[in-house]
Amino acid sequence: MDRDEVEMIGETVRQSVEEIFPGAQVKIMGSYRRQKATCGDIDVHITHSSYVKKNPELGLSKIVDLLWERGHLVFHLTFLPGMTSGSNVADYTKSSRHIPKTAWQLSKNAGYMSSKGHDGSSYMGVIRSPKVLGKRRRIDIKFYPWRERIFASLYFTGNGYFNRSMRLWASKKFRYGLIPR
Repeated sequence: MDRDEVEMIGETVRQSVEEIFPGAQVKIMGSYRRQKATCGDIDVHITHSSYVKKNPELGLSKIVDLLWERGHLVFHLTFLPGMTSGSNVADYTKSSRHIPKTAWQLSKNAGYMSSKGHDGSSYMGVIRSPKVLGKRRRIDIKFYPWRERIFASLYFTGNGYFNRSMRLWASKKFRYGLIPR
């Protein structure tokens, strides 16, 4: 999708975040931030100066539920603790008649969409395009504590190669005692 469409989706998310957490910073990251002409998905990074060491309890769940209630989100690829939207197949048949009930039941039984062990700071889903009628786009939304915003921005901006290289570099530094724990 083009950058204009990414900006429109980012603005939709920003408006919902602002309603729940006034003063939050909402930034579009990933390939958009790397100045790519087109993007395969939308990566949104949220921080708020009132939450320095940890995220607000169920904060991202509240944002996701609001986006769902407004009809922006159409499918959850992950479930967060405290989410109330998208918990049964009827929720999805409202947005798409192409989701067979048996497929939904199998995915729930297999645990593909479970939030077990999830801290609620990262969401993956599908959002309606405000620009192309009937088009749906992949979206990742992450909420980070304020003190982690710079490191999260670095990670969320880099491509896969950069992120793997950064983790390898850090693991070597820790392994050989070059960085104290």
